[in-house]
Amino acid sequence: MSTVSSTGSASSSSASASYSGYTRGFNATELAQIAYEDRLSKADSLDTKITTNKTKISSYQSLQSLLQAVQVPLDSLRNSVKVTGDSSDAFLKRSATLTSSDSTSASSYLSATAKYGTSLGDHEIVVNQVAKAERLGSSEQSSSSDTMNLSGTFTLGTVSADDGSSDPSSAVITITDDMSLSDIADAINVSASATGVNASVVQTSGSEYMLVLTGAKTDRQITLNAGAGTDDVLVSLGVIDALGAKVDQLQAAQAAKLTIDGVSISRASNTIDDALSGITLDLYKPTVTTASSTTIDSGSGATVTSSSVTSNTLTLDVSNDISSIESEIDEFLSAYNSLRDFVLTNQSLNSNGTASDTAVLFGDSILRGVSSSVQSILSSNVNGVSLGSIGISFDINNYLVLDSEKLSNALSNSYDSVQALFSYQMTSSSGSLMLLKSSDSLTSASFSLDVQVDGSGNLSSVSCNGDSSLFTVSGSSIKGATGSIYEGLSFVYVGKTSQTISVSVSAGIAERMYNSIDTYADSYSGQLASQISYLQEQDTDLSTRISAIQSDAEAYREFLLTKYSNIAAKLALAQTTLTMLEALSKSG
Repeated sequence: MSTVSSTGSASSSSASASYSGYTRGFNATELAQIAYEDRLSKADSLDTKITTNKTKISSYQSLQSLLQAVQVPLDSLRNSVKVTGDSSDAFLKRSATLTSSDSTSASSYLSATAKYGTSLGDHEIVVNQVAKAERLGSSEQSSSSDTMNLSGTFTLGTVSADDGSSDPSSAVITITDDMSLSDIADAINVSASATGVNASVVQTSGSEYMLVLTGAKTDRQITLNAGAGTDDVLVSLGVIDALGAKVDQLQAAQAAKLTIDGVSISRASNTIDDALSGITLDLYKPTVTTASSTTIDSGSGATVTSSSVTSNTLTLDVSNDISSIESEIDEFLSAYNSLRDFVLTNQSLNSNGTASDTAVLFGDSILRGVSSSVQSILSSNVNGVSLGSIGISFDINNYLVLDSEKLSNALSNSYDSVQALFSYQMTSSSGSLMLLKSSDSLTSASFSLDVQVDGSGNLSSVSCNGDSSLFTVSGSSIKGATGSIYEGLSFVYVGKTSQTISVSVSAGIAERMYNSIDTYADSYSGQLASQISYLQEQDTDLSTRISAIQSDAEAYREFLLTKYSNIAAKLALAQTTLTMLEALSKSG
């Protein structure tokens, strides 16, 4: 029996050691956390993918911005809206230069600006007189702030100086006996928009003040009519006499008078924008001056007054604004070279031949495609004229380099060729056919349009090289048919007779490059926008999957915590039971 007891005791002791050791090594929280992190590790690769995508998105966005920056100067060099005469076309910008026939600066007489597309040429201008506003003065008053003790009303206004009656404007001015000279001026100015007359108080000496009435517009006479009241305010102020005549006319109203190319011109204003088409003139002072001199007749001793007239002729030269074009080309080169920096960065290699960390878009098809397209276009020519012909060349790293002197000479001597090199061109054998919109895809074509009109002179049909299916007619517009090579091309016909018209169109480097870049960089439909959107959607999906993994891992951890806690509790209970049995065994 003792032997059996001894054996049982040994077994119990061994079991106690085993359970006790397991209980001390069993940590439910730690075990659940290990399992949680194992499941959560599935999200690590997805998170890495999101980081990679974000880096790529950032690079795509940088490329998109660089390409759009290149498009800005190209837009001016290509004629952006592609409508004849559009004001964004750098080649239609004009420079208006004035020179004087004497030593006086022409800019002291007038200034001139020319709109886009204004006809080139010279004009001779002589300014005989500038337009002036009428100015009237009152009698001198001893104070500007003391009460005048005048009350009553009068009507104040202006009329055209041409006939003294047309185009009237006026208002009734009310004066009360508590008003000072300054108050009277303020009362007049309150109604200035209705009367066309402004009032001011001028201190003529230390203690003398004058009310001055000035027409708001040139070539308009001031009208004054006394009204009801105890005082005739205007007479009391010395502006008019008892008969209503103006007392002190400081300056008479007059129109501007000048001759342009020998033609006499008269205008009410010194700003003239309707004498020469597309040109605005601002007159400052006459170019014709009269000088008087007096001499004593040697025979009679009488004083003889003589006058001499000096006339200075100004020459207005309307020319192409070459400096503006040079500026746009400079901006284009700068923007392109910034793009080139980006391309080279994303093509860089480490010493072991692998892509460098900065080459995020290394081998990217979009970057490769836009770079190849741009290089091809820049290397092309139009009618034998290339960028190299006008002073723009590539260096060994394909950066663009400018020879400013060569470009300036090309613009001065071969302006039309430079324009054709950059912009979209359309030539027609008829002035009745005008380009309304160019085609993005048709870069060069020559064809004949057989235009037919009906008995009323309305456009009825058009055939192209004998084929009536290539263009459609709507009103006066002629549009390339959908699916044809002329799709996107649009003309307007203003003629009233049927005729056959020879047409030639060609897209310059700026036009072609802009359209090519647009397929990649357009903010809505470009390849970059599509790829950025795709990666952002992918990141959204990956984030959703990561959230699901995190939720699943969290739920699994809670499950294991409960499970392992229950096991720990059972082990603890077993340990307690074992301890009791051991105690009983020892006591027995």
